[in-house]
Amino acid sequence: MRKISVVWTLVCLLLFQGLILLGKENSKIPALVSAEWLKKNLKNPKLVLIEVSKKKYYDQGHIPGSVHGYAMEFFNYKEKNGVLYEAITEKKVLEKNLQKLGVNQDSHIILIWNGKHPKEVYNATKAYFVLSGYGIPASILNGGVWAWKKAGYPLVKEVPKVKKGNIRIEQDFRKGFLAKMDEVLKFPLRIDSRPKDFYLGKKKKKYVAKRGTIMDSINIPFTSFLNKDGTFKKAEEIKKILSKYYQLKREKKGVIFCNSGSTASIDWFVLKTFGGKTFSLYDGSLNEWAKYPKNPVEIPSQGGIK
Repeated sequence: MRKISVVWTLVCLLLFQGLILLGKENSKIPALVSAEWLKKNLKNPKLVLIEVSKKKYYDQGHIPGSVHGYAMEFFNYKEKNGVLYEAITEKKVLEKNLQKLGVNQDSHIILIWNGKHPKEVYNATKAYFVLSGYGIPASILNGGVWAWKKAGYPLVKEVPKVKKGNIRIEQDFRKGFLAKMDEVLKFPLRIDSRPKDFYLGKKKKKYVAKRGTIMDSINIPFTSFLNKDGTFKKAEEIKKILSKYYQLKREKKGVIFCNSGSTASIDWFVLKTFGGKTFSLYDGSLNEWAKYPKNPVEIPSQGGIK
């Protein structure tokens, strides 16, 4: 009888542990959260709300409890061979920045964005990219401050008192998240995330040396995933858009780029969240690529490499 009792005790313990694990699995916070979800969870002590817009927007009014941490604290502008690009913040620097914002080892970060235009979501997606690279749990508020206001929720000007966090970033930035210039052509799939006119070579940013795109790239404009109000489209719509690109089904590896590495992070976020793909991001993008004559630049609207 004692043996049976011990066996049943072990079974019950295993079942209990299984339920706990199942509960934890179900309690995972999605990568994209709504304003309604955030309102319900606003007092959750494990959440750290960080607005990654410029401070002037934060000062005009922000979500209660949110702190200000400009996107530049997640990546730094650096110059290399005359190219200004957004480099990933070093591990210890980011750790210090996050501690100042009150992030603990068991925190989950909610990234909030604001700005002149609701489609400036790239500040949040680039920060998300950096946090993901270091294995730090984070989500993005869908629609940012605009969605919060649209839902009728209040903004405040009071800045919360922040207790220094205890987060420690143990791992190095994940290998394969970033692509270097000499690696780009080795990828079987190259994705240009810019609007179609830039891909075709009809438009160009002043800081990009040439019109067009990287050779043999496909165009998946980041704008195709966003509504006019800056919110991401519904999951079903996004998956339908992604299904149109047979290359995504065929290739397991790919690299995403844009003009400077910012809007490419929107495609990166979408493919990871809704497409199950963790591709590399070419941070230098066309800003770097087009400065070197050896790098092939294709102008699809003119049918060839220039």
